[in-house]
Amino acid sequence: MWARWVAFVRRVGFAWSRRRLDAETRRELDTHLDLLVDRFVRSGLSREDAYAAARRQLGNTTLVREEIYQMNSAGLMSDVVRDARYALRGFTRTSGFTAAVVLILAIGIGANAAIFSLMDELLFGDLPYPNGDELVAVYESQGANFYNSATPENWVDWQRESRSFRSLAAWTYDGATLTGEGDPVTLTGQLVSAEFLPLLGIEPMLGRAFTQEEDRPNAPRVVILSHGLWQSRFGRDPDILGRTVELSPAFGGQRGGNLYEIVGVMPEGFSFVPANGPAELDYWMPLALERAGASMGHFIAVLGRLRPGITPEAAQSEMSALNERLVDERGYGEEWSVTVAPLQADRVRDVRTSLLLLFAAVGALVLLACFNVAGLLLARGVHRRQEMAIRVSLGAGRAAIVRQLLTEGLMLALAGAGLGVLVSQWTVRGLVALAPISLLETMELGLDGRVLLYILGLSMVTAIVFTLAPALTSGRESLGRHLAAMSRTVTHTTRLRQGLVIAQVALALILVSGAGLLGRTLQELLGGDAGLNAENVLSLPISLPPTRYDRSARIAFLQEAVERLENLPGVQSASAGRTLPITGVAFTMPFHVEGTPEIPPPGQTAGIDDVATTRIREVTPGYFRTLGVPVVRGRDFSPDDLREDAPPVFIVNQAFVRQYFPARDPLDAAMSVVPVGSGILDGRIAGVVGDVKEVSLRMDAEPVVFIDHRHVTFPGTTLFVRADRTQGLPQAAVQVIREVDPNLPVTPVWLEEALAGSVARDRMNATVLGAFAATALVLAAFGLYGLLVYIVADRTREIGIRMALGARPREVLVSVAGQGLRLVIPGVALGLAGALALSRSLESLLYGVAPYDVATLAGGLGLLLSVALAAIWVPSRRATLVDPLIALREDQHFL
Repeated sequence: MWARWVAFVRRVGFAWSRRRLDAETRRELDTHLDLLVDRFVRSGLSREDAYAAARRQLGNTTLVREEIYQMNSAGLMSDVVRDARYALRGFTRTSGFTAAVVLILAIGIGANAAIFSLMDELLFGDLPYPNGDELVAVYESQGANFYNSATPENWVDWQRESRSFRSLAAWTYDGATLTGEGDPVTLTGQLVSAEFLPLLGIEPMLGRAFTQEEDRPNAPRVVILSHGLWQSRFGRDPDILGRTVELSPAFGGQRGGNLYEIVGVMPEGFSFVPANGPAELDYWMPLALERAGASMGHFIAVLGRLRPGITPEAAQSEMSALNERLVDERGYGEEWSVTVAPLQADRVRDVRTSLLLLFAAVGALVLLACFNVAGLLLARGVHRRQEMAIRVSLGAGRAAIVRQLLTEGLMLALAGAGLGVLVSQWTVRGLVALAPISLLETMELGLDGRVLLYILGLSMVTAIVFTLAPALTSGRESLGRHLAAMSRTVTHTTRLRQGLVIAQVALALILVSGAGLLGRTLQELLGGDAGLNAENVLSLPISLPPTRYDRSARIAFLQEAVERLENLPGVQSASAGRTLPITGVAFTMPFHVEGTPEIPPPGQTAGIDDVATTRIREVTPGYFRTLGVPVVRGRDFSPDDLREDAPPVFIVNQAFVRQYFPARDPLDAAMSVVPVGSGILDGRIAGVVGDVKEVSLRMDAEPVVFIDHRHVTFPGTTLFVRADRTQGLPQAAVQVIREVDPNLPVTPVWLEEALAGSVARDRMNATVLGAFAATALVLAAFGLYGLLVYIVADRTREIGIRMALGARPREVLVSVAGQGLRLVIPGVALGLAGALALSRSLESLLYGVAPYDVATLAGGLGLLLSVALAAIWVPSRRATLVDPLIALREDQHFL
């Protein structure tokens, strides 16, 4: 491909040069022909005879033009080759300068290209579905939360009465255990309505989509496999359709059995991954909801395809009006509204602010790199003005000088762009590893043609413009006039470089301050009080298939597994709970506290929105001790609470007490709870425990009620083990589970690592912006250092004279350092103003730190000043070592 580009550029160059030479030759021949005609006319011939005689004497003009072209084109190519060789020799002599320019271009442009690729793919790229711009996500909204799940009841009504959509499909996530095909493995899938795949416009690679008859309760159990699962577990079997596999769904699906018929295999690369979804899916099953008298619970996601000509805004208006009418007809649900969001924007809604922040930060970094390169090239250009003047005096034309400088700029630009491609690829890999959205793992992020042109164009504009600076004032003036103008040129160039350095200091301070705020946020999140002690706690998520585990079998399994885990060497305690705290999900269910008539009992109101709800967690005895959650009052669950005849008891957290028992003792108070899979449980509060953040480290603790696990039929659970963090503990814990049930897949995860994953977005923000800020500091210091070295070299004669007249080294040091500080101070002033403006825009990303945090700004300022003083000290110290005798004998120039 490179050879084709070279050949194309060569053909274009030859065509342009030929047209230019042909025009010049034709003008010269016409002029010569007119002179001959005038001579023959003066000799007495008529105008017509004179023209014929002149043509005969001139000969074949076409042949003459061809010979001139061959001669001149060979000379042109020879000149270009000679200029390239001369540039290479110059770059070799100034290898430090060349390496600095290429490296700075590569860093700035490579990082910018990586962020550009990410932004282009996530914010502006096409969805991998036909007419993806027609796809929207439809949510139910409550208060400030615009992205709640919808109810099946509303979905059915929307399907029937909405006119903005060609189709509306429902789906939700599911999990299952695959057995009978090698080792048991936990799969992640989706339960989808029959409209789902046709709405996306995607057909299975093998087989078919689900039918309406299969998307009904008690329908035959069918499944569609992903291409990855078909390849890894079934060896790409082309005859897999109609085959039965053993799947045990964890979260629902078609109950009543675990044998599923394979009716399709999806194409390679297909994976419907919206916001906060898993990176890959393994299977799809029918949602199988009862549409007549559908449920009122919020647990499904709704996907829609707009009709042609309908915008998301128009659909939003219709759905809002439809929701108001449905609320009036039902008499409940007035707190809920509807949100219609384009799918392209919806899938990155949680990281959109982060992406825009990174794009702004990398833009500042590119400016820094360009300013730095511009300063280097301007300094080199000033040094070469004498060379340009000599070449002009010896007869070189402006075109020859421009061609030479253009060749040098192109070579620098291409080298910087080539290295920038490598930098961008490394940066993309790092962004994918740090990104908190799993959909990046399914994308093929890379450098397409647009990004490559972007890199090449940016590098050429930077390098060529400032490389040509010495030629902008070169002409046919004499060498003496050029040399006389040197002082003025040096002064103007120095002032321009000073302005560039001030801008670099300001941009560096802005980036450092922003990185400091985000770093403080990450520190507060990781170091804050989450309400538990995750150190040395191993989590073991498992799913107990309902087809093999009824209520009694489930209780027996958990008791045996916990006992075996506690007997492992080094284990201090073990227990079980529904999901991981903070990163997991605790269901919100109705409850009622006895003696509080203002909170109606469950089941005695017209609608579910009128019932008080709280988060419910199902745990085993020892859960609080294992996770380091303190029991503030009362007691923990005990083995006696697990007896069949024991009455239910509840344990609540302090947030529950603050909200519902502000003026009375909660212990032994009676209450009713409605957990998943059970009827109403009536019991008493036996204890109060500390608050644990349930949803996010950013959110305050919410009211939670803990019940013992024997009242729950939910198949998913997580075992927790507190032990010495030895290398073999995860393997030993997995072996214990396999001994109890060899068909249960389990993947051990240290709780500290799981909690760290919950702040992935904040880690990406802090890490990437921190890397940009560190690079900006280095570039700003390099620019300041380079300018002062240039100034010292330019003032060498002056410094030598001053020292010969008695100036002390300290006075020289203060003089040079003062020049550097006079650049830093205005840069700091501008940077502080920019940092304050940036802080306000970062407010939504901060936690535990104010936007105008004085300590963070002071720390960033101190770091910048330290780096700047180090950059100032070295050339200032060098100035004090100037030998007056050498300085007076030589007029040195800086390169």
